[in-house]
Amino acid sequence: LERLPVHARRGAWSYRAGRFVLRHRVVVGVATVANLTMAAGLAFAAFQAYEATRERERAERHLSSVRQLANVFIFDVHAAIENLPGSVGARKLLIQTALTYLERLSAEHRNDPGLQVEIARGYLRIGDILGDPIRASLDDKEGARRTYSKVKSLLKPVLAGTAPSSPEHRSAQQEMVRVLDREAQILILDGHYREGAALLFREALPYAQVLEMYDPRAIIVVSGNLATAYSRACDEIGFNRYYSKAREALQRVLATHARAPWALRHLAYLYNKYAFHMLERDSATESATLAAKAAKQALATIGALRIDDPNDTLTVRAEIFARGYLGSALGRIGQWSRSSVELQSNIALIESEVQREPYDVLLQPELALMQAKLSQARLALGKVESSIGLARAAVTRYEALAAGVKEQTFNLTGAAIANFQLAQALQRDGTTDIARARAAHDRREACQSYYRAAQLLAAAERHQPNCAGSLSRETVRQAMQQCSR
Repeated sequence: LERLPVHARRGAWSYRAGRFVLRHRVVVGVATVANLTMAAGLAFAAFQAYEATRERERAERHLSSVRQLANVFIFDVHAAIENLPGSVGARKLLIQTALTYLERLSAEHRNDPGLQVEIARGYLRIGDILGDPIRASLDDKEGARRTYSKVKSLLKPVLAGTAPSSPEHRSAQQEMVRVLDREAQILILDGHYREGAALLFREALPYAQVLEMYDPRAIIVVSGNLATAYSRACDEIGFNRYYSKAREALQRVLATHARAPWALRHLAYLYNKYAFHMLERDSATESATLAAKAAKQALATIGALRIDDPNDTLTVRAEIFARGYLGSALGRIGQWSRSSVELQSNIALIESEVQREPYDVLLQPELALMQAKLSQARLALGKVESSIGLARAAVTRYEALAAGVKEQTFNLTGAAIANFQLAQALQRDGTTDIARARAAHDRREACQSYYRAAQLLAAAERHQPNCAGSLSRETVRQAMQQCSR
């Protein structure tokens, strides 16, 4: 009656359990319901956790896909068109589209250092498109400076918050070297040679030295641009020190990667830097001979690169500079006929590049300088009318440059050379029998051209006097004195 087990029966486990349930039906029922509820809750929680994991994995795959796509745009596709003529507009649209995606991701993943580096890389390329000092750009230096500052502001927290051995830290160092180098080159082009050298030495060089084992390009580029800055500042010791450092680092690369295009291009750059330095150092025949030799070495190196990729704009530009240095050096040596041929060939090359690359702000002043140099060669060969025409074309071309380009120190010096050469040709023209009737007019115009040359040199030398191998104000002053007699 009390539902207790009956000892007369066999005490099986199921029998005893059944009798227990009959005696405590309410308690067992409550416990069963509680257990079932708990099991259902656990099952639901497990399902929710599974769904959350799937959503997280889906979100991570989406993040990875968007980042991968953006990086394909910023690096692979951009690299494929970067050196193609006329590609500035397409490059800008490409990078801005990729940055839009990365910026959206950044708002949700601000603590991801790798993502911050990727965004910094994108902005670095936008800065290059706006005002890269060595490639075709939109010639917006102020916009480039602001963008480069943003790149540094993105990289500094990564450098401060990651371990030095981490991939993110190393990537941030590489991008920091690049942006500091861009800023220094803008300073150098604006005539702030010492400031550019100081920026490279104090900030870029330490990063480049740390990276040398992993990325030898950094030390080659920074050392080479330090050599350029010291060369422009007429610092022979500084130039030799960093030119040698860049050459040594590059030779180590070439010892194992003799055909690497980027290494060969940098070798051509270094030959050009040496040729330029020898021409600017002084007016001695020995220096000009060394400059001619270096320019020929640059052209030989460039020839190998042009075979593989004849349309690469950086390689073509290296050839333009090399031919210009060779033509100038041959003139210094007194080989005016060869100089004239070389300079005329270079003018044709530049004119073809101007047609292909209208955004390249360095081509127009280089074309003007070559016209002025060819004017000098033609005058030395007695071709006065040709010399006057070339010098006038050079002066006109310099005057037509955009204000920001026209005011760059090197272009002010080039414009002074063009005006000086025009005056020289006009004075020679006034001494021929055919030109006697216009001699007075030519003399007046020659004096005016000398005066403009003096003004332009004064503006060019506001930061640093020109080196001994370049046109000096003293040379112009003496010519003006003869003109006024």
